[in-house]
Amino acid sequence: VYSRCARPALAHHGPPAPSTDVAVVTARVGAEARPGPPETHMAMDPLPPAMPPPPVPSEAPPSPGVPSALLKSSHYRIDFLATRDSGAGEIQLQEVTFYGDDAQKLNIRACVNPGGDQPINTAGQLIQHPDMLIDGNMGDKWSKWLDSNFGAQGVSRLECTLAEPDVVRAYQFVTANDNTKRDPLDWQIYRRDQTPRPDGQGGFEAQWVMVDDRTLAPEEAPMLRFTNYPRYEIDYLWQHVLPRAPPPPPFPPALPPHPPLPPQPSLPPSPSPPQHPPPPLPPPRLPPLSPPLLPPPLPPPS
Repeated sequence: VYSRCARPALAHHGPPAPSTDVAVVTARVGAEARPGPPETHMAMDPLPPAMPPPPVPSEAPPSPGVPSALLKSSHYRIDFLATRDSGAGEIQLQEVTFYGDDAQKLNIRACVNPGGDQPINTAGQLIQHPDMLIDGNMGDKWSKWLDSNFGAQGVSRLECTLAEPDVVRAYQFVTANDNTKRDPLDWQIYRRDQTPRPDGQGGFEAQWVMVDDRTLAPEEAPMLRFTNYPRYEIDYLWQHVLPRAPPPPPFPPALPPHPPLPPQPSLPPSPSPPQHPPPPLPPPRLPPLSPPLLPPPLPPPS
């Protein structure tokens, strides 16, 4: 490799040296060809995640619809409170119709008028009784309901029993044949339901709950005879649903079993002292022998 540095001339017996420009190019090419140390880059910390935008306040979710099964009942009641002319003292209607889901007519099995007063014909038969309200006859003056006791009591009550438990979604009245003063203008609709006993003794009891309350101006009721009132929809709300017995609280989950205790390290057995044979028992000690009895010595000879 050659460079631009001036050097003293050397004796050279070979091919001519390359020119200075060629030497520079060769040096650059060689420098590029030589592997150098790997490039190093400064490590950058990752950026923190972006904060999510705050939630946009939304409107309150609509309240869920009242389940139909919760509202089904066989017993409905209508309390009539006022007529077109309170001085008439009587109230009358030709027909009463209840509607369920999809505007289907509901089958009313019976109607009664507790405390009411109906006329009796010359044959002694009760006529214009409340069952006339559900006979489907829309044009016979004898097929109407009349309560002559309305003025004395200030209220006339109709209790209607459905053939099967259902939800009354709407209802409609039909004016009777005569006397517009007897047309009802004010009434309340009730449904009977089974509710928990308030005394806390358990079980259920029947209770009436109001689900509709109407008061009409005189011009809102039809003046024509044998004519339908408007169809009135019942807007069931949660406050119309009587409380049920709350379900029992769930049992708390069982506590997890205690983890087994770790095994205790066994201690090495303590060395027992060496077993030595017992020392020999000493020989029994016998009492000393008494000296033998010897005869007395003989006297010496004389």
